[in-house]
Amino acid sequence: MKKQLSVILGALLSFSVQVSAYQCPVNNVYHVLVNHENSIEPDFVAGEVVMPDVLFATKGDIQKNYMEKTAAKALEDMFNDALEEGVHLIAISGYRDYERQEVLYEQAVASYGIEQKGSAKAGQSEHQTGLAMDIGYLSQSFGDTREGIWLAERCHEYGFTIRYQQGKEHITRYIYEPWHVRYVGVELATRLFEEDKVLEELEYCCPPLQNQAMRVYCDGKYQYKPQVLIFNDVEYLSVREISGLLGIDLSYKNGQIIAQYNNKTIMFNTKESDFFNNTLINIDGYTYVPVNEFLSNFQVNSQFINNALHIFV
Repeated sequence: MKKQLSVILGALLSFSVQVSAYQCPVNNVYHVLVNHENSIEPDFVAGEVVMPDVLFATKGDIQKNYMEKTAAKALEDMFNDALEEGVHLIAISGYRDYERQEVLYEQAVASYGIEQKGSAKAGQSEHQTGLAMDIGYLSQSFGDTREGIWLAERCHEYGFTIRYQQGKEHITRYIYEPWHVRYVGVELATRLFEEDKVLEELEYCCPPLQNQAMRVYCDGKYQYKPQVLIFNDVEYLSVREISGLLGIDLSYKNGQIIAQYNNKTIMFNTKESDFFNNTLINIDGYTYVPVNEFLSNFQVNSQFINNALHIFV
């Protein structure tokens, strides 16, 4: 007997339409989980990076003085409000690309050994997302200062969380870093603060997507609702989303996407494939496949009914 899995989809009228993270909390880029188990791709950044108008320890137009645009505005608001209360915050280090993180990790290993827990491998650092900022000074004693205490107690009001908390080292696998704040948005930051949790402790609605590390947190309101694109009257989904939903194994080799499921393997790229009659779509580095045709390759039947994708497995 076949089981039916229904996933409600919010259809876009055109594949060129952009939906902001605030309008669509599903696969919210501000909730991306980056740690030892969830790496991001070398070119991943949460969005456009800009230089926030705050006090920096090192002045100048340099990479570490940049931050994702929305997070940067929140940082400005937080610094300004803190200053009005007599709390002087100083930004130390924000955005850091993959190559720079490689250098820092190698330096940390050379100095402290492979077991060091103060520097992440390239692809496993939140700084690469553009959503993290080190504030104050890089010492655990910062957490006992007026500035450190204010930051811990108030940063959630601006959408930030103290990412690596004291007493959570066994969960985050990083040392306590009272200086490291991460932007996740006010709603999630407030929940983390009130429940005394770090991102790893949240319940998630769906598994991490292959090579993307994005999850949707469950708070009784959000559901897993991947965006469907309509092109030439054909429904498309990101190959990562549909594969994450069903547990299809994805890998990449020589420019080809390799998908394995139900003891069958198909290979394709965005230019051509023997497995598809319809055009494949590539948007910002993500490959979208015609859903029904993609699943039929694995003998999985699917159908859109009233904006819901019904999958029979």
